[in-house]
Amino acid sequence: MLSIVLPAVAAQPRSACQLGTTAGGVQHVIYLQFDNVHFARDNPNVPSDLEQMPHLLNFLTSNGTLLTQLHTPLIAHTGGDIVTLETGLYPDRHGLAVSNTYRYFTPAGPARTAVAFTYWTAPVFDPGAAAPSDTSYNLVGADGQNVPAPWVPFT
Repeated sequence: MLSIVLPAVAAQPRSACQLGTTAGGVQHVIYLQFDNVHFARDNPNVPSDLEQMPHLLNFLTSNGTLLTQLHTPLIAHTGGDIVTLETGLYPDRHGLAVSNTYRYFTPAGPARTAVAFTYWTAPVFDPGAAAPSDTSYNLVGADGQNVPAPWVPFT
């Protein structure tokens, strides 16, 4: 998992979201995350993924902060990794235990499959159901409430 934070510089600074800069030039942060794109070499004789894409590597290193020491949770899958890296919460705290898909119980009893790829405040999403049978949040904390949004740490 490789992430980059790109500052978006506005022409005229506003009073909100100055991110502690002296000139107040950074108005927004754009967070890009690449799944399974490696910065470092796994084999010293084989260029890393980004070394094989020099234009992308140059763009990323010239236009932001490259985060190269991110460590994914176990068991690691795309959905859970992205949520973990954006929130700083491991799956036991944000509710996507084994990530991309998971099973949930319907009121009638049988378990069905739901997917992790939903909007932050979306309910459980079952692509095989005509109507949702569970309207709980897809991301639920220990208190049963929706987990705080990923952008909270950046504001």
